[in-house]
Amino acid sequence: MVDRGLIVLGDVSGYTEFVATTELEHSREILGELLGTLCAVAPGNLRVAQLEGDAVFWLSDEHCSDLIPCLKEKFVEFHRRLRFMTLATTCDCRACVAVAALTLKFVVHRGEFVQQRVGGSDHFVGSDVVLAHRLLKNSVPSHEYILVTQAAAEALGAEAAVDHEEHVEYLGTVRCAWLSLGGLRGQALAERTEHLGRDEAQVTFERSFPLAPDRIRWAMRDEAFRGIGEHLELLDDPQGVEDEADRSNARPPLVPRPGMRHVVVQRGARGTALGQETHCHHRADGTRGSILRVMRSEHGPDHSLTTMHVIQESASFYLTQLLSEATNGCRLELRYAWEPLGDPTVQVPDWLDEYVQGLFDQLSVVAAADSLIPSDDVSGLETG
Repeated sequence: MVDRGLIVLGDVSGYTEFVATTELEHSREILGELLGTLCAVAPGNLRVAQLEGDAVFWLSDEHCSDLIPCLKEKFVEFHRRLRFMTLATTCDCRACVAVAALTLKFVVHRGEFVQQRVGGSDHFVGSDVVLAHRLLKNSVPSHEYILVTQAAAEALGAEAAVDHEEHVEYLGTVRCAWLSLGGLRGQALAERTEHLGRDEAQVTFERSFPLAPDRIRWAMRDEAFRGIGEHLELLDDPQGVEDEADRSNARPPLVPRPGMRHVVVQRGARGTALGQETHCHHRADGTRGSILRVMRSEHGPDHSLTTMHVIQESASFYLTQLLSEATNGCRLELRYAWEPLGDPTVQVPDWLDEYVQGLFDQLSVVAAADSLIPSDDVSGLETG
C-alpha cells in the first residue's frame, strides 16, 4: 500500500571525520547516545522509521504544524546532551575530547513511500524517500540547518527561510529553502551547571533526620513518585532504578491513554546522572506539566549534592539538594532560586513553604518505616 506523508531525516554533521580520526569503541558509544537522545524526544506524531548509521529517519502525517518547532527543540536537546557528555566524561581519548565538534542538520520532504518488511526489519522505498536522502548531500553553506523542500513547505506553512535549489541526478531540480539553526546553540548552553550557594538561594529549608544519608536518599526517591501518576516509565534504565532482579522481564514502551497521568525518566549522559530528565505528565489531560533536569551531581559515602533545573510553563527555578551526615543521622538542605537568577523582584511562590514542610513531614514518616529502605546503598533518581 502506498502511503503519503512527511519524510524527515536528522543527520549528525561531522561524524564521518569524527569516527575516522578517533577511537571506534568510544565514538560508537557517543553516536548511540546521541541518536537515542534524538529518538527519545520525538513527539507522538513523529515516529522513528529507521536508524541509518549516523542519521535518524522519521515519518509523520502530511500536516504537522509543529514540526519545525519540534526539530528546533531536537537541535537544542542534541547540543544540551553534548554539553552534559563533555561535563560527565573524565576520559581523555580523542573521541571524548572531540565530541563537542559534532552538530546536527535536518531534511524535510513530503511525498509517497511504500513500507516493506525484509529480513524481519521494516524498510521504506520510493523516489521521494530517495530524494530526501540525496538532499543530505547539498550545497547549503552551513552544517546546522533545516532544509525543507517546496512540497513539504506547502504542507507545513513553514516560516521564512533562505530560498535554495539543488539538482538531484535523475530527479531534476528541487526547489527548497533552508533555515539556520546555529543561533539556537546558546539555549543549550544557557542553563546553569553550578550548585546554588546559600547566599544565592532566595529561600533555604533544612531539617535533620535520624537516619544515614543513603537511607534518607532512598526515602526521597520513593516519596517523590508516590501518587504522582498512574505509570512510571523508565527509559534505558536510569541510574538507580533498574530491575536488577530480573532484567529479562522488561516492560514494553509506555503508550499513555488519553488523559493518563504518567512520568517518563530519561537517562543521564555517559551513564551518569548529569542531564537525567524527569518528564511529569501530571495534568488532568495527561500532558506534560514540568521537566526536572539534573545539572550537577556529586555523591560520597556520607553526603550527596545535586542541583536541578525545574522547568514549568508559569515559572522555572533551580533547586540544590544537600544531604550530609550529621550527629545521630543526617541533615537535608534545600536551596531554591527562581529565574531570572539574581533578580530581586522575582517572588517566591506562596505554595513553596507548605509544600516543603509537608515533604519533610512525610519523609520523617516514610524514613521511619524499616521495610521501605533496602540494606544496600544504591543511588536513586535525582528528585526534587
